[in-house]
Amino acid sequence: MKTIYVVEPHSDTAALEMDLLQDAGFGVRVVTADDAESALAGNDAGLLLVTAGPREGAVARALLARAKVANVPVIVTTTGRDVSRWSSAAAVLLKPFSLEDLLARVRAHFAAE
Repeated sequence: MKTIYVVEPHSDTAALEMDLLQDAGFGVRVVTADDAESALAGNDAGLLLVTAGPREGAVARALLARAKVANVPVIVTTTGRDVSRWSSAAAVLLKPFSLEDLLARVRAHFAAE
């Protein structure tokens, strides 16, 4: 199974997401945006989980564009209500979201492969 790359600026949230996904049997790496770009150049990225907050919006949009070229789906988490800007993402989760919702979206992606 390919790796899920988590790009989340808050270490406590990143740790929660990583633990949840690892406990569900997924391979997970918490990375910086630069590391995520490098991962997209390889062939082990199965999914990006990207936070798009007020400070991370431009970075998230750039990663979404690069992931589209690499044919890697992206799940965007955001506090913003304008979800149309993330229309090319595989899924958008509005914060606050439940960990169960996150896990369901990830499982649905990998089940569709």
